[in-house]
Order: sequence, then structure tokens, then C-alpha cells
Amino acid sequence: MYMSQHRFTPVPAKYDLWRPYNHNYMTLTARVPGAVWSRILRARDDPDTFFAIGLWTDREAAMRWTESAESRLGAKPSVDEGLYDGYPMSWSRWSLADFAWGLAGPVRVDDPSCFVKHIAWDMAAGAEAEQVALCRSLMSLLARRPGFVCGETYLGHKADRLLQVYTFRSVDDWPLGEGRAAPAEIELLLQSDAARAMRDRVPAPTSIDCELFESVWGPETASLQRFIAAEAA
Repeated sequence: MYMSQHRFTPVPAKYDLWRPYNHNYMTLTARVPGAVWSRILRARDDPDTFFAIGLWTDREAAMRWTESAESRLGAKPSVDEGLYDGYPMSWSRWSLADFAWGLAGPVRVDDPSCFVKHIAWDMAAGAEAEQVALCRSLMSLLARRPGFVCGETYLGHKADRLLQVYTFRSVDDWPLGEGRAAPAEIELLLQSDAARAMRDRVPAPTSIDCELFESVWGPETASLQRFIAAEAA
């Protein structure tokens, strides 16, 4: 499954125009063939920074939408009103490598109080499989924690980057917060020889605390369940 991510800043002085525009544009993706899940995350410590994360069945479906007349028309107000003028925007491509729901199973993910941990890594050259396996093990442990909603692991399209996105009901549910002792089973994993070796091979990740700003499911949500079932088989 394909994921596109945009990191962007709407013009702060035009925020009141941008917000309804963004909501309207996202409602369009809720009915686009190939769309699975679209979210906007907002950085907690830098509220002018947003991430748009769009999950699709494949890249072709995403590109058909991006190049469609409906998408261009939907995006036209942002151009007409200059909602992003002069502010940075970066775009990246990813593929879904792992996904887990929490103890409650598949649930709606649209509560703005949700806390999202956004963690970007460089890949360990020659040890990519080991790095992904460690992330999978960590997600398996986190998924058993109260408040865990879902977790995702993505690989960059050049296989040189790794992204983890963990969603919890609140920031207090995140078990690895600053000044907080990690649960024993997670600490065992983090202090394992494999984890220590990985930390020696790759720079520390870029970790950003976010809030869930907006979330809409597309018509292809069943594709995500099929992906999870295939991974478990």
C-alpha cells in the first residue's frame, strides 16, 4: 500500500480561511477510488507545522486523483487565496510495511484528543530487515498497552528511510514519555543487543509529538484489513 506525506505550513494570517478549505478538500478524498485513509497531524510544539498523510491502495490511484480535474478544482481556492504562499512544503513517498490495531480492534480514528508520535529514521544500510523487525517487535508490545489505537511502519520509496506513526488516545497513554520509566517488557527490547547495535548504526530518529487534527476514511478501508490479514498469515 502506498502513502504520500506532505509536511506544510499554511499562512498563519490566513488560517481561518485554510481550515474550512482543508476540511472541504479532505471530504473529496473520502469518496475517491483507491483512497484508504487521509489524516492531518499538527505538531504539538510547533503548531504552524502540519503533516498530511494519505494512504492509498497503490501509487497509481493516488496519482490519478492528484492529476484529476476534480482534485485541481478542489485545490483551486488554496491557489486563489495564497493559503501556502511563502511557506515551506515538502513531499515524500512511502510504502506500508506493518500495521497494528490496539486491544479495541479496528475503531474510528477521528478524536482530536488523540496523541500521535511521528518518528522518522534513516535505514541501516545492510541491516534493513533487522531494523524493520525491531520496529515490528516494538509495535507488538505497544499494541498491548491501554490507550494504543493503532501503529504504522512505512518504508521510503528508495528504502533509505523508515517512518513510524503511533496513535494513542491521549499523550498520557504514550508509555515512553520524557521522565517516565518504560514498561519492563519494552525496556528489555530497547536494551537488547539487537537494539543497541541498531542505535550504533543509525543516527537518532527525528521524533515529533503531534495531535490528530483531522481524519477521514476513504472507500477502500477493506484494503487495509486485507493487508493486515496477509501480514498475519
